[in-house]
Amino acid sequence: MDIYTIHAVLPQMKKQGKGIIYNVSSGVGITGFERLYGYASTKGAIEALTRSLSIEFEPYNICVNLIHPPLMNTRSASPLGVPQQIMEDPRIIGKKIAKKILSNQSFITPNFKTSLFVYFSRRYPKAIGKLMSKLAKRSV
Repeated sequence: MDIYTIHAVLPQMKKQGKGIIYNVSSGVGITGFERLYGYASTKGAIEALTRSLSIEFEPYNICVNLIHPPLMNTRSASPLGVPQQIMEDPRIIGKKIAKKILSNQSFITPNFKTSLFVYFSRRYPKAIGKLMSKLAKRSV
């Protein structure tokens, strides 16, 4: 969700005494990625925004969560040079995330592999960012 949408739905959520807001993030928002500083910084901002709003809206029983999809095999991802073997099919991932959409977990991933990647990205952000950038360079 963007900030304008959150602002628009917040009064109704407060009135009904509950709600779930999902923001879509990316591993590069945690780790960084060579040549993607603009995208990575906006995803990092979404991470911080989500954590802040989660604290602020908790008294209203409104969950603010992150959806962390994996790197997907799309046209927009192809110029990155990431090996296709580690990218996921967006149709399959979309269905998996849709099944978890009413979850109130702080972050949602479509599968264990993505959860593991997010865990290690948060634990070792610079190392994972450098590794992913190196893999992309080799692939090109």
